Amino acid sequence: MKKNRTSLYNRETTKRRKNVHYIDKEAKDIILGFRKNITRIKEQYKIIDYLMNKQEYEAANDILRFQIVYVMSALDFFLHEIYVYCFIKIFNNELPKTDRYYEYRVPLRLIEQALYDQENFEMYLTNALIELNSNLTFMAPNRIKELLNIITPEDEFTIAEEMLKKKGIIKPGVRLIRLLDEIYDRRNKIAHQTDINHGCDEKNIITKQEVEYYVDVIHNFVEEVFKIIIQQTRKDFK
Repeated sequence: MKKNRTSLYNRETTKRRKNVHYIDKEAKDIILGFRKNITRIKEQYKIIDYLMNKQEYEAANDILRFQIVYVMSALDFFLHEIYVYCFIKIFNNELPKTDRYYEYRVPLRLIEQALYDQENFEMYLTNALIELNSNLTFMAPNRIKELLNIITPEDEFTIAEEMLKKKGIIKPGVRLIRLLDEIYDRRNKIAHQTDINHGCDEKNIITKQEVEYYVDVIHNFVEEVFKIIIQQTRKDFK
């Protein structure tokens, strides 16, 4: 009777799959870091209320504007971190490979390092990914969609939009891509134009309600993206 032989690769792959049915420390650190940023943003609401009660409207509005910049920076940082995390998971067969993953270009330096120091290849790959994306921002919705297409075969953007509508965060007729573009545009006006439109002298009107809405959208969008990624690690894939 012949023994059923399993290759080393298959044994390692099976072992990895058994170990991905949980949120590992690295993933937890990424989402907890984002949540801390959201908490810091929301803590500022008390200061805004205090300033409003003191009729110091300009100071309160400046904090509100800063919060839009801050929440978009938190989104950008989360996406940078989750991108590297997922890419390494894909490389280690702990997440399903995507067409965009196979098309991804890496520097020849990384290939040389891999040839001469295979034990530390994952470290070199991580550093290369961070370096390659260091000058990129993941705030524009189209750029976000491109990133998500690399790290998951799921249509995360559409799934997240459906969940935000189901939760009542955004209304049924609102498109998430347009809403994110609106927030990104406002962020750019604040960061680069002191929230003043070209040809105007006065700053754009800003309200606490508007900022709270933007923060809730970004917060819940990230939570849904993270949830989809973690659920993906729990599926069987080839």
